[in-house]
Amino acid sequence: MLSASGRQEQKIFEYPTKNASYPIVLTMPKNLGDTREITDALKQNKSVLLNLEETNDESSRRLLDYFRGFICAINGNLEQMSQKLYILTPYGVQIEGSMSRDYTFNY
Repeated sequence: MLSASGRQEQKIFEYPTKNASYPIVLTMPKNLGDTREITDALKQNKSVLLNLEETNDESSRRLLDYFRGFICAINGNLEQMSQKLYILTPYGVQIEGSMSRDYTFNY
């Protein structure tokens, strides 16, 4: 969807949970211009599911570098769920269990 300025708007969906204090935001960023809403969600103590399947490899690499730095700064966690799917959690939200498959980056 294009905004009035001609820029593609990012779709962010909030998935309701039983415990309203830990909502999960679903995102599909295309480039670094789409990071603000995601970092704002993390600052608001929301977890983020980051789907990079529609993002090219160069933008995916840049986004991951950016979010690794941001997650480190807020003492959060970043966990790879599949080849291009990640979960980012703010400080105080732990991810239990782990993915048994070892994913490698092709970019």
